[in-house]
Amino acid sequence: MVCRRRQLYLILLFFLILYSLNTHDRNQQKQMLKKHRKKEKQRKKVADRKIKSSTKNIANKKLPKLKNEGGYASANIEIREKHFDWTEIELMRKKVLEKHKAEMVVGSLFRDPVSRALSHFNFIKTPTEKLKKPWAMELLEGKEMKDIFEDKSLMMEIRGVWQDGQAAAHYLAGMHIGASWVLHDWDKDKDLKAQIRDLEEETLDFDAVLEKAIENLESLEFIGITENFDESVKMFKYQFPNTHNGESGLAEEHVNKREYSSASDHVREKLRALMPLDMWLYEYALNIFNARLHYLSTGENITPAMPPSPHVFCKSTRYILACSDGPLGAFVYRWPRLDNIEDEDERNKQEGYYQAWMDEQNGEF
Repeated sequence: MVCRRRQLYLILLFFLILYSLNTHDRNQQKQMLKKHRKKEKQRKKVADRKIKSSTKNIANKKLPKLKNEGGYASANIEIREKHFDWTEIELMRKKVLEKHKAEMVVGSLFRDPVSRALSHFNFIKTPTEKLKKPWAMELLEGKEMKDIFEDKSLMMEIRGVWQDGQAAAHYLAGMHIGASWVLHDWDKDKDLKAQIRDLEEETLDFDAVLEKAIENLESLEFIGITENFDESVKMFKYQFPNTHNGESGLAEEHVNKREYSSASDHVREKLRALMPLDMWLYEYALNIFNARLHYLSTGENITPAMPPSPHVFCKSTRYILACSDGPLGAFVYRWPRLDNIEDEDERNKQEGYYQAWMDEQNGEF
């Protein structure tokens, strides 16, 4: 009897030990699984954080709201506060390709250069809620666009308003100069002033500027026209159907809604004469846009017409303005501020332009 009890105790003890071991194993497994899930969750958080960090400046998940004034934007980048010329676009493309093994899609909204110039003129002199005192407010107090043509010094002071290339050509050619708010891929190992001089000289080769601008224009994935904004939205939706929440990615939030006195035909004619490359490029962009819109409506492909070669009446640097004929007449103006330049190479280069243009002022540029 005693032996049987002892056997039962031993059997019971065996099962208790076995149960205890199994329970311990299950608890260990649960703890291990819990730790694993916790680690997996932490790992995912870290990975997500890295992705967000690495793409913060170059890959916002939402498609952009393109600036309605001819600024560039890629399918993952919103460009708001800065203007980029093509050298910076290519640099951005390279970075995106290296980091994400993907091509960056670039598009642009083009605006009529004369409208842009008039808007820019009012922007630099008119206070807004965000900009209480624009830099040219006092300089242009009481002045209209027509007044600047009577004051060559004032024209040079605000040359960013009317200078050829400011509306598109220099940006697209990657030859924009002399503006701190335009991002250009400068060579950090070379003298900046020398680079600006060389680049300025390149911008005076109108054929080369236009050829490069055309090449880059034709490579744009998306081309929109500010004056045809609704159609541009339609085109954008067609080309990029997977925009977030079905939105177009385009917005008119940057359109200048303030009313200004309209410029006369005479003023517009003078502005067109000052910006022949930009006017030509805008017309060609419009032709490309209309050809794409035609395809969207009919399914028929047509080749966009290239406008006739632009007639160049005027050319300018940061210090010299020369016109051979046309609505502004024939003159060569040397901005007195040139005398204040300490850089001898810069001064000599500008004086060289002045003398050369004086010699040819009665010819056609």
